[in-house]
Amino acid sequence: DFNGFYFTCEVELFESVNSHNRTILGVPCAPALFGPTHVPALHESGSLLVDVPLHTTKDSIGLGCPKEGATWPVASPDEGNLGGVDFVRRGECAFHEKTRHMKQSRQSQGAVVLNTEADELLVMSGDPEEEQGHEFPVTVLVTGMDGQDLLESADNATQQVGSRVVVRIKLGTSFSSQYGDGRFNLPSSDYGW
Repeated sequence: DFNGFYFTCEVELFESVNSHNRTILGVPCAPALFGPTHVPALHESGSLLVDVPLHTTKDSIGLGCPKEGATWPVASPDEGNLGGVDFVRRGECAFHEKTRHMKQSRQSQGAVVLNTEADELLVMSGDPEEEQGHEFPVTVLVTGMDGQDLLESADNATQQVGSRVVVRIKLGTSFSSQYGDGRFNLPSSDYGW
């Protein structure tokens, strides 16, 4: 930004089998300009970390738009799959509508939006008037190619008996000055990995 801050953004997949954790894949991302990933919120917190189970599979990913005919599967609390990270495809409605709907219908803590462009990252903007009074999950965008890799890697990992896939979304800040060292302030996981 204009004050010398730099931001890092990464989505990582971990496989947890019998209390052993293994990194599957990590890809760069772009944070949304609304909710907890908005620049003023990142300045205040210095970093963000979401470390929760993945709820979306390659076959269940949808658009997430809050309207009739949306392809988003709405979970009930007894299904035990609320509150994690969900992947959703770009398109049909505004980013803030899509992720607000995910927060309301699935209690998502994180949202990873897959871009329609194979190798393009972009900044997801929001509507400040639409955002007032609403909660949003930590929202990031990945390229279409990286999103497909994440989904396929997660799908392969869940084929193993007793395997659980965890998604980590990391956002950190760094301050750069002509005298500073530019070190990034990245969060650490409560899980120790």
